[in-house]
Amino acid sequence: DIVVNRFQYALSSGREMYRMFNEKMSMCRQSILNWLAWGGEMLEGGKRYIKRKLLQLGSTIYCDETWVWTKIRMADGTFKYVKRYMWVIVNLTTKVCYYLFGRRKRQVIEDFLDKFQGTLMTDAYNAYAYFSKLDGCTHVCCWAHVRRIFWTAQKDYKDEMAQEFIDLIGILYKVELESILLHRTEDEVLTARKTESIPILNELDQRAMSLLAKIKSKEVKVSSKLEHALNYMHNNWTELIAYIDVGSVLIDNNCCERAVRPFTNLRKSFGGFSSEKGGEVAAAWLTFIETCKL
Repeated sequence: DIVVNRFQYALSSGREMYRMFNEKMSMCRQSILNWLAWGGEMLEGGKRYIKRKLLQLGSTIYCDETWVWTKIRMADGTFKYVKRYMWVIVNLTTKVCYYLFGRRKRQVIEDFLDKFQGTLMTDAYNAYAYFSKLDGCTHVCCWAHVRRIFWTAQKDYKDEMAQEFIDLIGILYKVELESILLHRTEDEVLTARKTESIPILNELDQRAMSLLAKIKSKEVKVSSKLEHALNYMHNNWTELIAYIDVGSVLIDNNCCERAVRPFTNLRKSFGGFSSEKGGEVAAAWLTFIETCKL
């Protein structure tokens, strides 16, 4: 009951304590946290099994991360709230989801994935660039992140030149939607991408390069957000078009972002962790819950 309220309904331990009072059960906040911690320790063996299923040879995995304030003890003995991160990794083939609590350094995700061999879908965060160099690992970047920057340029910065890029990316998504609705096999997905998506990708690249050249020569003036979107797309082009050669990978990382949402709801509810142990406990429970939901 406590686990469901905590990790599905995002109830803080304080609210859980008062809920118990209303049901004639006297329970302090620390006891609730202790119960969750003890349960989390019991799940460690199962987490190792889920990790093996997650990193299965030749799999396609999706990875994202989000921050959370965490109270830690400093070297001088004082306590301070600092940013820590919850990494979320999803494998839709084996239907498992893994939460990893730690820092946002490349070393954290590098140690976890080790020498992973398969396809890795991420955003363009520099920590993931390492996987582009691994033998047997295909690193793919998410088109939803690209579209989001163009959409912001059009909506918030009122830059109408962003619309043509949004429309072209929309055609890429139309191809993917048709593959889902028609239940295409991986080979059929690859054929559709090569015949329908590649011409659109070529047009996107040509228009972006042409506009960037005009911006550089000051022939055209655009918003800073649109220029950022064009550079983001150009700098990560190799990873962005890598999906056309892998029939098992989706065009974006949205399945992982949906898995991040239960944690962000939790963060909004209680603000942060009072220790790093709290982050590890949340990671253990969410790993099991979101895997079961998959």
